[in-house]
Amino acid sequence: MIKLYMSPKEKHTIEDVRTLAGDSLTDRLLDVIKEKAVVDWFYLPNKEFDGKSPYELCQSKDIEPIERMCYMFESGQPG
Repeated sequence: MIKLYMSPKEKHTIEDVRTLAGDSLTDRLLDVIKEKAVVDWFYLPNKEFDGKSPYELCQSKDIEPIERMCYMFESGQPG
């Protein structure tokens, strides 16, 4: 299981994101955001997701809000 909080010596990787979010969603994110930013963003609470992180949404199998955000990024729609 991927840990949400890690010691300063441990770092999340894009493979951690891919393991939880899946290949398709991770690839969509990487098409519009740099890899390091995706990894950082994935573990931070987001006001667009009612204060939950994308990590938490994926854990609960609720990826629709992330998919909607990807669509907005891809289409250039403002948030």
